[in-house]
Amino acid sequence: MVDFIKNSYRLEQELDYMKSKKYLTSAMENLPAFMETIKFIFDRCNGRFSEISENTIDDAFDCVINKRKSFIYSNKTLSHHEKECMILQIESSFQEIRDYFKSSGFVK
Repeated sequence: MVDFIKNSYRLEQELDYMKSKKYLTSAMENLPAFMETIKFIFDRCNGRFSEISENTIDDAFDCVINKRKSFIYSNKTLSHHEKECMILQIESSFQEIRDYFKSSGFVK
């Protein structure tokens, strides 16, 4: 029975590691959109009128969310259940921010 629990735990850790790699890869793919969004924010703060596409905003937020998911899944001290709970919290928090950002009127 103990071997089954150890193997189950090891399997969860390996699956989490694979998820971590997948989410980090996705975050890196969306990095250009994140950089464009940061530039947009700085331009707006400096009084330059600019617009940004909704897809760019979505990709930028996916970059941030997926990077955080990757860090959570790579954490070996958390249980699988704790990781899943943390990810749900992150997704819901960022969804509110994403919706607010899109409703700001600067989206083309």
